[in-house]
Amino acid sequence: MIESFSQRWPLSSCVAIGVGVLYGSVLALFGFFSVLSGEGTCVPLALFSAPFFYLGDAWIAVAATPILWGTVGFFFGRLRRRAAQWALILTLICHYIGAALLLSGVPTQLCDPEGMRKVWILAPELLVGGFGVYIAGQVVAWVVLVRVRRIAKAARSKNSNGTQAR
Repeated sequence: MIESFSQRWPLSSCVAIGVGVLYGSVLALFGFFSVLSGEGTCVPLALFSAPFFYLGDAWIAVAATPILWGTVGFFFGRLRRRAAQWALILTLICHYIGAALLLSGVPTQLCDPEGMRKVWILAPELLVGGFGVYIAGQVVAWVVLVRVRRIAKAARSKNSNGTQAR
């Protein structure tokens, strides 16, 4: 039983899921406190949890953020598989479409973009910290994904030329 579990869920997969959940939890906290500060804004929370924020409830967004990024971590843990690479890319594209709709001004019931100014005055560290963590995570995600895809492509090319991979 333990051997089959470790074969299906190698340590790298478990660590990747954990890192994803941790990343999502940190983002959820920044977003949640942005909503609470003064007459705050939910724009950071909506961005971090996109597209789940469109379900219409901030609590759903807070809960969905670690789940979303844990799922991304799951796909990162299985990047050796081409299907996981494509699933990761599609998940990120869905996230970015939801974020783009939010940033382009598609209204949601709970977001007041004017609140961003109020949060900036009261607690700028919430916005700087939250967006800093978000952007750093996105950069790391794409750098790792591009590198893994290049390595996999080189290995496939090497194998198709008749040489054995080590």
